[in-house]
Amino acid sequence: MVAAAWQTLTPELRQVAREAIEEMIEAHYNHPCLYGWGISNEVWGNQEEIKALADFALTLDPVRIMDVCCNKTYEELKDNPSLVLDLPTWNEYTGTWHGNNREELPQRLASIREAIGERPMLITEAGLCEPAFVGGDGTRIDDMLYHVKEWQKTDYICGYIYFCLQDYRTQMGEEGLGKWRIRRHGVTKVNLTPKASYYVLRQLMAPIDITEVLPANSMKSGDALAGQIVVDNSDHDARITLQVKNTIPSYTLRGYTLNYKDGNGQRQNIALPDMQPGMKHTLVLKNINAQYAFEIQRPNGYKVIEY
Repeated sequence: MVAAAWQTLTPELRQVAREAIEEMIEAHYNHPCLYGWGISNEVWGNQEEIKALADFALTLDPVRIMDVCCNKTYEELKDNPSLVLDLPTWNEYTGTWHGNNREELPQRLASIREAIGERPMLITEAGLCEPAFVGGDGTRIDDMLYHVKEWQKTDYICGYIYFCLQDYRTQMGEEGLGKWRIRRHGVTKVNLTPKASYYVLRQLMAPIDITEVLPANSMKSGDALAGQIVVDNSDHDARITLQVKNTIPSYTLRGYTLNYKDGNGQRQNIALPDMQPGMKHTLVLKNINAQYAFEIQRPNGYKVIEY
């Protein structure tokens, strides 16, 4: 999704907005990853203006959905601009910019459910901005885990866009001077060096979980402590179980592979079957390395999760 304008437009800027929408669609129309066009960001009280701009965008692209990104959805349950277009949205910062108590989030989600009926909602922003909010990357991880867990409990949340990938320079930055003003809002630094939160987010966004990793010949000992297993150390095979997530992110996996180095240092590639949400798959990794290290890749070769 690409957004054309930010906040309410003056009459003079409405034509500029139309021109921006036209340029945006012309430039990006053929990108296969774009599912829709965002008419504006963080708007309120301008439903008719939003509808008019969306109608104009539909003359240029009648196929993709239209939406706006709103940050007051939880307050404007009857007249939020995102409710008049295809997909309700929420820039969700409960506990930071939306008040100090993040425990209000479940009630806000319940109230939104009543307002949108049977439609899904997309979380279009969420995250922790420092130094506007203290705690650094450790607090960012804690905030991330709390919010994603609450969204996953809510069946109408169809997905989320975590904001954002990297710290960025902006005139709204809370630290620095001039062109060096910066907003530390990312899971990577300005130069894309990953923070600890990057690896947490990557695992949260993986569509598959590793639920079991054991020596292939292991057996539970009947007279030992709970959970203790007996292993034949002469056997170097591993038994692992994977499960496709049944909550966000959730989709059918096709063309995924599992890769590992065996005990001789040779790369082994195993094609995984097509797997629907909730499905489990158990397999044996022959002669696995001593660390039991392996990774799962998408069809394009990008790593999804590793062990």
